[in-house]
Amino acid sequence: MSISSSVSQKRKSASYPPQQSIYKYVVVSKGSPHLTFAKEVLSKEIKEFYNYKKNALEKIEVARDRKCEMLLYKNLPVGVIVYKRQNENERFVIKHLTVIDKDNIGRGYRSMLFRRILKIAQGQSAKNIFVKLNLSDKYSIDFFTHKGFSAMSEKVNEIYQNFTLNIQENEHRQAEREASSSRGSKRSREEEPSTREEEALTKEFSREEKKTRQAHLDTSIPRFVPNAHLRGFMGYRRDEYPIQGASFQQSYSVNRASKQHSMTLRREYIHQIRDGRKTIEGRIRSGIFLSYRVGDKIRFYYQQNPQDDVVCEILDIKNFKSFDEMLFHYGYKNCLAEVNSLEQAVSVYNRISGYRERAQNNGVLAIQMKSLGISSEIR
Repeated sequence: MSISSSVSQKRKSASYPPQQSIYKYVVVSKGSPHLTFAKEVLSKEIKEFYNYKKNALEKIEVARDRKCEMLLYKNLPVGVIVYKRQNENERFVIKHLTVIDKDNIGRGYRSMLFRRILKIAQGQSAKNIFVKLNLSDKYSIDFFTHKGFSAMSEKVNEIYQNFTLNIQENEHRQAEREASSSRGSKRSREEEPSTREEEALTKEFSREEKKTRQAHLDTSIPRFVPNAHLRGFMGYRRDEYPIQGASFQQSYSVNRASKQHSMTLRREYIHQIRDGRKTIEGRIRSGIFLSYRVGDKIRFYYQQNPQDDVVCEILDIKNFKSFDEMLFHYGYKNCLAEVNSLEQAVSVYNRISGYRERAQNNGVLAIQMKSLGISSEIR
């Protein structure tokens, strides 16, 4: 159930949001032009989480008791599902649900694959959907539990756990969510943590963007970077930015005295930093943020009450191609303490207008920090 890396020629990213007219599912079996690639994707997942079994791939090719479908975006593969052809005791069985390429995290493909599974299961009159997950695959566990799956009482062993979804109960929950969303402003604060986080970040980032736009002209391309005017920040082309934290971490630091920066932040985030729940601040890699260095101090303060603040020391700075990678690398709870899944955390950033595109163009800066306390105590 992991997110598989693809071969280089398949690593093109698909845009968001999905438009159904440019998406299609194709059946993958013996003779299919997509079979070799599908087997490569699934073999990596099987090796990582399910102990390599050659017969599992052979069963997909033969397609006797299970069926494999690939989701294509503009004829580029972005996801794979494998499921049992026949229900088992009115239970629809998922064998694999995989997004191709980590660059595609958070673009809605995983949810599209799940909706496809749900539609097929309903068409087969299944009452439940069943999936077996490796307990170390936290990303998949978060995804399926967010979709309404619950762990079954009987545990397979110390490595695997069975999860199930009651389709009828899921339909009721979906109807309740749709009714709730139609009430608009009457939504309670307890309903959707990700929406509250999104609204907070939208306000905060829009203020910071205005404040740092001019500073970007002076700091976005340091003079000591060779060939920066030709190749981009740190001499990399944008399509060459390192991924998954294997970045040019602090390689652009210069010897200088530590500086103190300040920025506004929502009150709830300030309090999360104070109590140690939020240790990562993610920003678009542009503007004033490019001047930040390890050892610098940041004072976060609440705009409506500047005395409500927290001062932090920067411990580390890493560069990522996207917020998806940052959240996956550090763990979403360290970045957005109140969200309940990685998918929710990704959506907080990606739903902000223009933010996905700016992250794709500039990359993401992840600032790891520790709280030093409120400014009045430090002084």
